[in-house]
Amino acid sequence: MSEADRRVSFVHQSVAPRAAIVVAGPVANFILSIVIFAAIFMSFGRPVIPARVDAVQPDSAAAAARSEAG
Repeated sequence: MSEADRRVSFVHQSVAPRAAIVVAGPVANFILSIVIFAAIFMSFGRPVIPARVDAVQPDSAAAAARSEAG
């Protein structure tokens, strides 16, 4: 192996650059999964139906609180 090849070879690097290369793959997968889940939840979130009163029963708590239909 030539000297130029040794400088760029993974096996001949020190521990810190090799550890950075090994950790970069799982970290990239973790970040990508967060981005994908965020995109899915923003696109297909749970629909929220607002509460609406159709009628107020006489002599009920809602009538005592003076709630109105609509």
